[in-house]
Amino acid sequence: KYLPELFVSKYDPLKEHARTLAAHLVEELCEREEVRSMDLKRMEPLLRSFIEENPFIQFVYVVDVNTGKNITPNITHIEDRALYEQAGMDFDYSDRPWFKQPIKTGKVFVSDLYTSKITNRLCITVSGPVRNKDEELVGILGADIMFEQLVKYDEAYEAKKLEDEVKSE
Repeated sequence: KYLPELFVSKYDPLKEHARTLAAHLVEELCEREEVRSMDLKRMEPLLRSFIEENPFIQFVYVVDVNTGKNITPNITHIEDRALYEQAGMDFDYSDRPWFKQPIKTGKVFVSDLYTSKITNRLCITVSGPVRNKDEELVGILGADIMFEQLVKYDEAYEAKKLEDEVKSE
């Protein structure tokens, strides 16, 4: 009997690492006061620096929990701004799993790998609940992770770590 779920591929640990890293990053970002304020002027600089610090993030955005629509543009790397910033600004995302799951569970949601309709590359969507100062759910923060870029970043990180270990011996 063919049971692929019983076999671990060499990509499974990498997918799990991607999920863990992305979930941790989004969870921390959702807790930042700038995001909790739901004030675009306060959120946008933080989201832009988040993108710059994490080159494997395709774009990050915040969606209003009541309307299901973006309250921020899609914050992305400068070379991709024309492609992403205005994409989907008037779209209602309230039927998407990445929107519904953080509302249902109150926790970060990590999607399975899928092919992006915009880039045609493998990616993962990570989303988390945004609560205001009174702990009321007011938004969903989402980040799309470019799997290929994350693999390259992870390989470079591991190589640097090994190099540092060799130097210290």
